[in-house]
Amino acid sequence: MPTRRHAICFVDDDPEEVRRFRANLEQYFAIGAGSSLREAVADLPGGRKPDLFVLDLYFPEGALNTQEQLERLHSARRQFLAAQARFNSVLAALGQRPQGGLGLARRVRDQYGRCACVFFTRKGTMEDAIMAQEFGALKVMKKPDPNDADIEGRSLSEAYDLAFNNNSAKIAAEIEDIIKTTSWWWKNKARVQGFVSGVAASVVAGVLLQVLGFV
Repeated sequence: MPTRRHAICFVDDDPEEVRRFRANLEQYFAIGAGSSLREAVADLPGGRKPDLFVLDLYFPEGALNTQEQLERLHSARRQFLAAQARFNSVLAALGQRPQGGLGLARRVRDQYGRCACVFFTRKGTMEDAIMAQEFGALKVMKKPDPNDADIEGRSLSEAYDLAFNNNSAKIAAEIEDIIKTTSWWWKNKARVQGFVSGVAASVVAGVLLQVLGFV
């Protein structure tokens, strides 16, 4: 558990995903979450600046989906395990494409400069991950999927809750590692260590010269 909790902004069009993210990760991070960049940043406690944006990759490019549309998506997701083609057709019908998430990332870049961002998605494919990282995202993280035992006797939302809860520590550790790689120290560690070693060697050499009477 970090001594100073990093500030994470999570943007997802599905209120259930927003609730799930906050419920499972607020013990690890200061969370600002919502269905838009503005809402998520405003939700951060104490007006903090985000250390990382976690974005839904399949984000609607136009208006947010209605609750009825989201329920349709969830129904299709259950059937996805046996019918991927049908699920992809539902995604297309709802206008959920990676371009929506990439649009969010462009707005992060435009409005928040060099703040790092990753994508957090359940629907993304390998091709989506390659496209996102070519765009400049540090990583594409997969939302945890329930297994057959998680789904048995539960609603899909409850199964997602259980899967996220079971993986929350792993997800938090992954986010911490991502933030660490964006820090000034991490990027300049070798240079700083080389400088310190050089200074230390010079000091030691100077002391030895004095001891041996050469100075």
